[in-house]
Amino acid sequence: MLLELKAPINICGNICGQYTDLLRHFEHGGVPPESNYLFLGGYVNRGKQSLETICLLLAYKCFNCLPAAAIINEKIFCCHGGLSPELHSLDQIRQIQRPTDVPDCGLLCDLLWSDPSNNVENWQENYGVSSEFGANVVTEVVEDGYEFFANHQLVTIFSAPDYTGEYDNAGAIMSIDQNLTYSFKILHSRTKQINNQNNNMNNLSLTQMDICQENVHQTNIGNGEALKDSNVYTLNKEA
Repeated sequence: MLLELKAPINICGNICGQYTDLLRHFEHGGVPPESNYLFLGGYVNRGKQSLETICLLLAYKCFNCLPAAAIINEKIFCCHGGLSPELHSLDQIRQIQRPTDVPDCGLLCDLLWSDPSNNVENWQENYGVSSEFGANVVTEVVEDGYEFFANHQLVTIFSAPDYTGEYDNAGAIMSIDQNLTYSFKILHSRTKQINNQNNNMNNLSLTQMDICQENVHQTNIGNGEALKDSNVYTLNKEA
């Protein structure tokens, strides 16, 4: 329960959920991790942005301690990015000491940032950050929320529908039961749903107009002879 810290350090008292003022303190004292801080408590309450305040502080404290990968039932390997040319054993991941910063290259960087690609074989640099790897070794936004790769040996899962408001992609989560049978639960694009609804309404309106016009013709024809110009004029005049 007793921290033993070293200077230089910034000591901060009650924040009380005043998120914008917390950001102002960072502007004056330096942003973590370039500057060290000791918060004495009183993070939330009274202010209007308690949730934002505590989430930011937890993010600064916890981010470097987050796991980099997971394995399910010793068969399914999961990570944010992909494989690494430096990965030869899962023990290499187990031996990464936390907390740790994300390096610009190497195993940890690849686990977070490498991408599968159908256009390369083996390994290739990926825009200066990590690597791309081809199917023979085993992305970005995927339209349906998931996309298989390398004959179903790998699947990319993207769970944010309508990504950044600029795409009309779906978002998905992958469910795995006790027998390792998988399925996907899809959140469809709201943009596509709205467009489809508008199209359906437009189509419905056009259909209703067609039906209305058809009924008018049928009614008029059913009342006697075929329509004449004088009949139409009389109807319009009475209306």
